[in-house]
Amino acid sequence: MRRSRIIAILRRIPLESAVQITDAAIEGGIRVVEVTLEGKDGLKVLYTLRDKYEDQLLLGAGTVMSCEQIKEASKAGAQVLFSPYLDVKLLDCAQENDILLVPGVTTPTEIVRANQAGAKVLKLFPANSLGVEYLKSLLGPFPEISVIPTGGITRANARSYLETGALAVGMGSELFPRTDVEQGNWSEIIRLISNTLESLS
Repeated sequence: MRRSRIIAILRRIPLESAVQITDAAIEGGIRVVEVTLEGKDGLKVLYTLRDKYEDQLLLGAGTVMSCEQIKEASKAGAQVLFSPYLDVKLLDCAQENDILLVPGVTTPTEIVRANQAGAKVLKLFPANSLGVEYLKSLLGPFPEISVIPTGGITRANARSYLETGALAVGMGSELFPRTDVEQGNWSEIIRLISNTLESLS
C-alpha cells in the first residue's frame, strides 16, 4: 500500500458507477480500491470488481463491523479489510480467516491495544478531526507504526500526511466528485486522479 500512496474509497456507490469509477481510478494510476459495506451494493460491487480487475488492483472492503462481514467480504474477493474502530474480536476473526484487517484508532491506548492484538497496519480515523499535527504527535512515541489517515483527506492536505509519516491516505469524493460522476466526465476524473498522484510523488 505504501507505493500506492492513495486508497480510493467507494462509499455507497451504485454498481454501475463503481465500475466506471474504478476504470477511471486504474487509468489515473490508483492501485488500491476500498469498497465500503454499509451500502446495499457493497458485496455485489466487491464480487464485480474482483472478477473484472483480478490482478490490476488490491481490493479492500471498508466499514467492516462484524465477523460475518469479514467472512463475506473475504469470499467476495477482498484482500484487505478496514474497520472504523478497534475491536480485538474482529482482529482475531480476521486472523482466523487469514486476511489483513486495518482497525481504526485515535489514541495511544488504542494503538497499543491494536499492536498487542496483532494489527500490522492502523487507520487514523477520523483524520480531519485530528489533523496532521496529531499524527505527528502520535508518531513520536510510536515511530514504527504503519498508519493510514482516512476521513476528510483532501488534495490540499494529503501530501502533509504522507510527509509526516503516513503509509498512505484514504480519499473518496475528492478524487471523483459527484457532479463529474453524474455527468460522466471520466476524462476529467482521470486527470484529477493522475494530477493528485503526481503531486504526491
